[in-house]
Amino acid sequence: MTFDSPIGVISRLARQLLNWRLFPGNLVLRDLSYAIAGIILLLIFAGDTYAQQTTVTIRVGAEAPAKAFIEASSAPSRNWSFRNEYAGVSELANRIDAFRVFDSKGAEIPTRRLAPGQFTAVSDATTFRYQVSLSPPARAADAARVSWANGIRGLLMLADLLPDYSQAEQPLNGGRKAKVAVENAWRNVTLRLDLATGWTAYSNDKQSGGNVFEIANAQSSVFVIGAHLRTSRQIVSGMLLEFVTDEQWAFPDADVLNMGSQVLKEHRDVFGAMPASRVTLTLLSFPYDSAAEKWSAETRGTFVTLLFTKQTLKNVALAQLSVPLTHELFHLWVPNGLGLSGDYDWFYEGFTVYQAARAGVRLGFFTFQEANTSPAWLMVYGNRHRFLAQHITRAIFCYKVDHILPA
Repeated sequence: MTFDSPIGVISRLARQLLNWRLFPGNLVLRDLSYAIAGIILLLIFAGDTYAQQTTVTIRVGAEAPAKAFIEASSAPSRNWSFRNEYAGVSELANRIDAFRVFDSKGAEIPTRRLAPGQFTAVSDATTFRYQVSLSPPARAADAARVSWANGIRGLLMLADLLPDYSQAEQPLNGGRKAKVAVENAWRNVTLRLDLATGWTAYSNDKQSGGNVFEIANAQSSVFVIGAHLRTSRQIVSGMLLEFVTDEQWAFPDADVLNMGSQVLKEHRDVFGAMPASRVTLTLLSFPYDSAAEKWSAETRGTFVTLLFTKQTLKNVALAQLSVPLTHELFHLWVPNGLGLSGDYDWFYEGFTVYQAARAGVRLGFFTFQEANTSPAWLMVYGNRHRFLAQHITRAIFCYKVDHILPA
């Protein structure tokens, strides 16, 4: 502990209180000093715990297939578990390789692989290193939901790159083990990205200089990386909307910002406020040129990822873009702006389909008939929400058609 720091000053004050030096001979003040000292010591321990900053370095080269070389330093642990499934994408943990751990003095600690992505050490470790394969997923649509890189561009999603401590088995008294939720395990993380020469990174997380970022919540943190990324910005009702891409599309970047601005304002009128102070919209090509899908998308936190197939005609391309854009931007409010716990996607996906269709009709992106009979946005989501979404869409649209369509 450094005694010329604020914690050191408080520590000296606590010792003086315990030694009664501030209040000699006064029993009342002496007892009071005990209570104050106890509170100060609690603050010291809390401060020390909070000061155990987690640092992560991720190195990604320009080669294909790409790998991420990751090193992290955090609070002592002897169990690590990586996410194995997300949004229908399975066997993610098989990408983890060469997992090694070290103690506070830098000595390597023996580890054992319990299952794909699950490791245990014989004693506490404070540093761990490993590799992650960043080969794009076999199904092109899944590339909007997991980390990948292809030598040109990529997406880094910390939720599938860092251990998921909420699933790790921690030792308890008596030799038993239990799964312990560690809600703040990956909050307040300092992340350093070591990218190939000429590559840059963009994220909604605070950038503290160079490619160093302060991560508030790793579970919702997304980075787009690439050699030719460009950005444009627009203020929408006091909120910063940032657009990131690296392709030459059939439409100018300003058209995407204008469409996004219209959609955000339409959704804001439903809720009465913007969902955040800053939103990033990323538009990329699929990692495979032969992708059959027209688009795929996900909104994580306040970061919207759209993967898109190029069109030669501007009007066709913008009409196609309007479908995922109205849908994904609504997710900034529902569910991302809600404190939901549990599996409520059966509700909010169906509701989002309806509300996105309603916004699209109001803004003239597509017609009521198109939304009611053949909702194109359901193609990518498959059958999972099709039945519920169609019934919600048709029932509410038919009930309120006089409020949506001109007489």
